[in-house]
Amino acid sequence: MQQPWTFYLYLVFSGLREWIPLPSHRYLSPKQQRIWSHKRRVIRRVWLASMGVVLLHPALYMLLAVSLFATFLSFAIIDEFPGS
Repeated sequence: MQQPWTFYLYLVFSGLREWIPLPSHRYLSPKQQRIWSHKRRVIRRVWLASMGVVLLHPALYMLLAVSLFATFLSFAIIDEFPGS
């Protein structure tokens, strides 16, 4: 028998699925697909740079501060107006 919390997680994620625009969907134009791929590359570079900073200065407070900043920056890049 399935656990009740897994059923609720399924309901939440199935409801979010239609609100999350992914580049693999066919409703995105070629321009939007290029924008998404560019954003993915920028976000990947942000996280690689933050990993480099953490490796240069390995401390717990640095790990937390840099990871929170990288997360904030990633969400800010994703949340940009799609036409920009």
